[in-house]
Amino acid sequence: MKRKRILSLDGGGIKGIILAQLLIALEKEIRKQTKDPKAKLSDYFDLIAGTSTGGIITSLLLTPDENGKQKYSAEDILKIYCEFGKEAFKTSLFYKFKKLFGLVGPKHLSETFNKSLKKVFGDLYLKELLKPCLIPAYNIEARKSEFFNSMDAKFDRNKNFKVRDICLGTGSAPTYFKPAKIHPESQKGYLPLIDGGLIANNPALCALTELQVKFGSKSKSVLPSDVILLSLGTGKDDSPILYKKARRWGAIRWLLPVITILMSASVETVDYELKQIFLASKSSKQYVRINSEFQKASLAMSDVSSKNIGRLKEEGQRIAAEHKSEIKAIVKLLIAK
Repeated sequence: MKRKRILSLDGGGIKGIILAQLLIALEKEIRKQTKDPKAKLSDYFDLIAGTSTGGIITSLLLTPDENGKQKYSAEDILKIYCEFGKEAFKTSLFYKFKKLFGLVGPKHLSETFNKSLKKVFGDLYLKELLKPCLIPAYNIEARKSEFFNSMDAKFDRNKNFKVRDICLGTGSAPTYFKPAKIHPESQKGYLPLIDGGLIANNPALCALTELQVKFGSKSKSVLPSDVILLSLGTGKDDSPILYKKARRWGAIRWLLPVITILMSASVETVDYELKQIFLASKSSKQYVRINSEFQKASLAMSDVSSKNIGRLKEEGQRIAAEHKSEIKAIVKLLIAK
């Protein structure tokens, strides 16, 4: 049985630029090892998963051109993302004052975000994506997780949504944007969604489970030893929360720190679990996680200043260079026949 290959992309707002830079390095290495200057990333993965900003990049990687091939290269995605980020998070000073800079309403306009998504994806539907995917979001009315995948969408109009709507849903982070309200192709009902990062900011374990369910059979299940999994992060937040300050905090002071703790802790917990799973199956080399600390760029999800975008691009190049050996090794596994 040929090994199944998963690419997993974390959430992180404008820090998706880090993901784009890592994908550029990955694409270059694939082209180098295959000696194919036109090699496409989507051809070397059986399932791509992404949360929030990772979900948007997942969708870009799987957007088809007029010939049914991957439309955007990793370089294209970086260019799109730098411009897209500036547009999606554009907010007038009047709106900021009106919402008291996020205290009495979302920091940014969902309409602007949606307009940017429409410009990129048009009316493309989930079922039209090139490969199986997994994009999580959270349903605030049903109080349950939603997982969008192109495999189900092909056979069920109730599970087939416009790609731009799914991206709006998985990227609608509380306090940043209002919840998204999206409708399926069947137009039966709607889903009220917020950011998938609240349930699976690192969707790699969800992706592994999805692959085992969708690609397995009654006679043979997909084991971790049958899988190659590359998981890419958008940077670590290791800034300490000092005890002498935190011991006096109440609900208001704890609100934002708790959100960042929940998201970063879940990311690291998934990494720990996957390391143990692949180690137990004696296939630890088939799981690679790349996620490094920042040195210069802001950790803020919506800092789209030209200065910070430049720094994020530099951070991505640095992180890719630091993990050159891991990228080289995982590509060797990805392209093996």
